[in-house]
Order: sequence, then structure tokens, then C-alpha cells
Amino acid sequence: MANKTGTQKVVRGLLDELEARGLYDMFDLSGVPSVPQQAMERYLPPRGMPANLEGLLTPETAGRLSEYAKTGEQVGGREWYNTEPLRYAFEDILGPEAGANQYGRFFDIVAATSPRSRVDSNIRRASYLYNRDMQGLPIAGLENSDLPAGYGHLAHKTQDQLLADLQQSGQFSSLNRPKTSSFAENLKGNQSPMTIDTHNFSAVVGDPNFKKSPSKTQYKYLEDFQAEIADKLNMTPAQYQASVWMGAGTGVADARPFMQVFDDVLTRTAERDKKSKGQVLKDFIEGKAPLFSMAGASTLFGGTVFAPPKPSGLLGQDLES
Repeated sequence: MANKTGTQKVVRGLLDELEARGLYDMFDLSGVPSVPQQAMERYLPPRGMPANLEGLLTPETAGRLSEYAKTGEQVGGREWYNTEPLRYAFEDILGPEAGANQYGRFFDIVAATSPRSRVDSNIRRASYLYNRDMQGLPIAGLENSDLPAGYGHLAHKTQDQLLADLQQSGQFSSLNRPKTSSFAENLKGNQSPMTIDTHNFSAVVGDPNFKKSPSKTQYKYLEDFQAEIADKLNMTPAQYQASVWMGAGTGVADARPFMQVFDDVLTRTAERDKKSKGQVLKDFIEGKAPLFSMAGASTLFGGTVFAPPKPSGLLGQDLES
């Protein structure tokens, strides 16, 4: 794997090669992962599209979003959601069936802990809860004070509601949790759903200061409108949405592709623990040790973002994340 390769299942030597370069650098992640690609069921309002979207979903908006996506594509938008190298690592370490299951479980936890989180702190916090889950310990119903220093979060209560979904039913409802369920699916390789969060919605509105999440009554119409734009750009809905994130200037704190940020977290953990990156990755996947904590840092909960208050208003309702 001297040069970037396609994401075929060739993982022999992957852990050893981590010492020279990261998972992001080993593979070409611009393609679509080799897993089933399928849409998700959405809530269909009895009265149809909300009136507050009628003047927004226009050809002019579509043209502006297309330009955002083209800009973001140039800086890694197509790569953002492709985490196949991690799938290979999970399957190599745990075996095909258990590896695939635990890979999916980790990204469900990532999705649950994503509200108001930077990607790096999201990875670290999810890794700690994943380790608890692997050890048969509860991941929901905890308080920040129950967690080690560096793994708490300002939006803990919001995230705990999503973690409770996983603990109780093992999944998110695509009808009632459209953003979170889509984010989990995108990270697991299904790029047909679209993750419509505050950043995407502000891009649609055309105002970077507009920080509201769509309600479930709005979600289907925003997704369908943008899926048509994605298709015209020869992108999957997930590739398009990530490209808009990266091209619209909506205030994403770190818009690098997920695997690139994951590599940084892995490297910092190896440096702190004085272990090889391969061993750190193996320990994490086997549920033996979480990834780098910001314990001892000056921030209250270790690397979290102090987000603005929960918004309200006509266009932003039912804020879940």
C-alpha cells in the first residue's frame, strides 16, 4: 500500500503501516463504500410541505448550493464520510461478523455524541462510551460526573437521550431522529440519506448566522430538494452534503474528512501513551482503552465546544442536534 489504493479489502499489514502514515493516507476515499445504498423513511406531514419552505426551495437556492458543493468538493467533500479503512481494521481485528457489527455500533455512538461537538472531541468521547459498551456497561443514564476527566460534554443531556435510544432499541428512528440516523448511516457507508444539520440548513437559507435545525416536518423536503442537486453534480447525497459543509463557510470548526481527523486523534493517543499507533487502534477496537482524552486541559469538559443556546423560531423547530 505504498500509494493510495481503492478501498478494497486488503488489510494485511495495515496496523504495521500505521507507523508510517495514517488510514486516511492509505486509501482513495473519494468513491462510495461497498455497502448497500438505500434511502431512509421520512416523516410525511399530513398537510404537505411547510409553507415556510416554499419561497426557499427555488432554482436560485439550488444554483447557490451547487456552487458551495463544487467548492467543497475540491477540498475533500467526496471523502468526508468514507470510513472504510476503519471497517477493514475492525473486521481484521475482531473477525468479519463481529468486526462489522462493532464498527456499526461505534458509529452509532459517534452519531449519538455528535450534537454540539467538534469531530475530534466527538471521536474521543464516542471511543470511551464504545469501550464501556464492549465491557457490558451502560452508555446512557450517566452524568458528566460519572465520566473520567476529559470525556464529559456541555451537551451531555441532549446526547444522553440519543444514547438511550441505542441502549434501549439498538438504533435511531429515521422518522423522529432524521439527522442522527442519517449521520450514523453515512458514516457506516450508506451515502443515500442526507445529514441535514444546522450547517446545512444555514447553507440552504444562505445565512451563516442562521443556526437552526430543521424540524421533522421540514426534513423530507430539504432532503429531496438537495438530493436532486447532488444527482446533477454526480455526487451521492452524503458527498454533496459534506461538500456543502466545506464550501459554504457556515462555521464548521474542523471540516477535514472524518478519517483525517481520526488519524490525528490516533497519533496523539499513541504519543501520550508511548505505544505504536497500531497497538492503540487494536486496544480501542477490542474495547480495552479509549482514544486520547483532554484530561488536564483548561476547558471544563476537555476539548468540547461551548455552543450557542438552543435556537427557536419559525424555520427551526424540534431541535435534536
